[in-house]
Amino acid sequence: MTLSHRALSLFVAGSFVLPAPANAESGGLPQFDPTWYASQVFWLVITFAIMFVVFAGLILPRISATMTARRQKLESDLQQAEAMAQQAATAQDAAQKSAQQAQNEAIAIIAAAGKEIEATTAQRYQSFRDKAEADILALQRTIDKTAKKAQSDMTQDVAGLVVDVLGKTAGIKLAANDVQTLLQEKPEAA
Repeated sequence: MTLSHRALSLFVAGSFVLPAPANAESGGLPQFDPTWYASQVFWLVITFAIMFVVFAGLILPRISATMTARRQKLESDLQQAEAMAQQAATAQDAAQKSAQQAQNEAIAIIAAAGKEIEATTAQRYQSFRDKAEADILALQRTIDKTAKKAQSDMTQDVAGLVVDVLGKTAGIKLAANDVQTLLQEKPEAA
C-alpha cells in the first residue's frame, strides 16, 4: 500500500494524524505533493457535496422564492401603476369635458343675459321714448293753450288799451269787441 492510499484510509477511518511525508523536508508546497492528492480530492468531494446540499436545499430555494416574490411584486406594482395611469387619464378627460361643458354653459348664460339685457334696454328705451313723446305732446298742448290764452289776454288788454287811448285822446268811442276782431285778423300780405 502506498502512502497516499494509506493516508486516504486513515482519513476515512477517522484518524486525522498523517505521517509526515518523505519529502516534507524538501520545503515545497504540500498541496502540490502527489502524496496528498487523494486526501485533497476526498475533502473536495465531501465539501462540494455539503455545499451542494446546502445551496440546493436551503439557499437557492430561498433566493428563488425571493426573486419570484420580487418579480410578482414588480408585476403587481406595474399593473397598479398602469391602472392608476388609466384612472388619471380618465379623470383628466372627465375634468376637461366638465370644464368645456362649464365654459359652454357660461357662454350660453352670458349670451342669454346679453339678449335679455338688450331686450330690456330696448323695451325701456321704447317706453322712455313713448313717455317722452307723450310728455312733449302734453307740453306742446299746454304751451299752445297758454299761448292762445296769452294771445287772447293780450288782445283783450291791447283792445282795452286802444279803446281807452282812442277814447281819451281822440274822443273816439269804439267797442272793445270790434277792436279785438280787428287785432285778431291777420294782415294781408302787401
